[in-house]
Amino acid sequence: MRALLRAFADATGPGLKALRYAIGLGAVLSGAAFAQQGDRMTPPPRPDGQWSVRLLAGVTVSAEDEVTLAFDAGRVSGSTGCNRVFGGYSLMPGFAFEGLGMTRRGCVGRMAELERAFTTMVEGVNDWRIDPEGRLELLKDDRPLLRAVPLP
Repeated sequence: MRALLRAFADATGPGLKALRYAIGLGAVLSGAAFAQQGDRMTPPPRPDGQWSVRLLAGVTVSAEDEVTLAFDAGRVSGSTGCNRVFGGYSLMPGFAFEGLGMTRRGCVGRMAELERAFTTMVEGVNDWRIDPEGRLELLKDDRPLLRAVPLP
């Protein structure tokens, strides 16, 4: 195997040089998708889990409002406090909801306020993080639009 790699590295010519560059670039890019921990590779973090929302587009949310989100391998579901939400999400690059749908119950009062805040958040979010306290934050340009705590 080493002889093959050495022959590949010593090869010349524009075609082989471009091939070496492409293979090297592919190795770098595939390595960037994983973090090295000891002698095993682990995937990058994901927001997967069940979350109880506490902040929604500037509106403080209590546990009694029952605004929740659950993320699982590219799928999302939850509640705005009035309607059910379902669809997908992407982490490349940043964060984006994809193909999001919602039930159509009529919401009034506090539930309508939370639903408007949820819609504002969905339209603006472009990144995410887990803060030092373990809370999920969905961000717009590094500003939290949603903050949630893990559900037990």
